[in-house]
Amino acid sequence: MALEVRKRNRQTSANGQLLHYFNQLGKEPLPDEIIEKNETAVIIKNALKRLNENQKFVLEAKYINGMTAGAISENMKITEKAVHSLLYRARISLRKKLLRLARDMEISDHEKS
Repeated sequence: MALEVRKRNRQTSANGQLLHYFNQLGKEPLPDEIIEKNETAVIIKNALKRLNENQKFVLEAKYINGMTAGAISENMKITEKAVHSLLYRARISLRKKLLRLARDMEISDHEKS
């Protein structure tokens, strides 16, 4: 009898865990999504490190800290138009760095196999 009760309790617990998991599917990222986001963050950080200081600062200010072009211009003591130009050039540089890193990673992956 006690064995039967424990068996039922385990089943209820497992079913409860499954229910919880399914309820969370739409609310929380899956483990693979978390890993992918972490890998993407590492790649972006590596690419950002390769930019010059002004480009890195303006991208972080705009996209990480959420600063406006006006606030960035005050902080950097340049015009808003110069901030927009710097952002444009920084995005292009970042894109090139990311492409280069992606190619390097692809080559590295092929060499391993």
